[in-house]
Amino acid sequence: MVAYPPGSDTDVMARPYKGVAPSVTDVVAGHIPVALVTIGPVRQYLKAGKLTAIAVADPDRTPFLPNVPSIAESGFPDVRLCAWNAFFALAAWSAVPAGGSPAKLGARVAADYRQLGRLIDELKIQAD
Repeated sequence: MVAYPPGSDTDVMARPYKGVAPSVTDVVAGHIPVALVTIGPVRQYLKAGKLTAIAVADPDRTPFLPNVPSIAESGFPDVRLCAWNAFFALAAWSAVPAGGSPAKLGARVAADYRQLGRLIDELKIQAD
């Protein structure tokens, strides 16, 4: 259990899951109160009214859920969370990158690594 964001009075316990589907299933079933997941796997539950989106974990609202506030609007302006996917391959593999260059992806990975490393150190997070 850690205070997250740091300095707040909100306690968060990370519970690792083997994939998004089991965590979403447990939220829908009421076994856990909340999960941080990408929009795709929960869209059907949002439309059916089985789940409520509390906030979008990006600094700005998303056009996919325009009525859901950003995490910054929800009172956590310093929290920066987002999900992204990348395809990694051998350097000799020939492909045309979409959404950015390999250099841009490398810079993003390095920046996220530094940011999460600072957070892990600050919160004294350790693997069990």
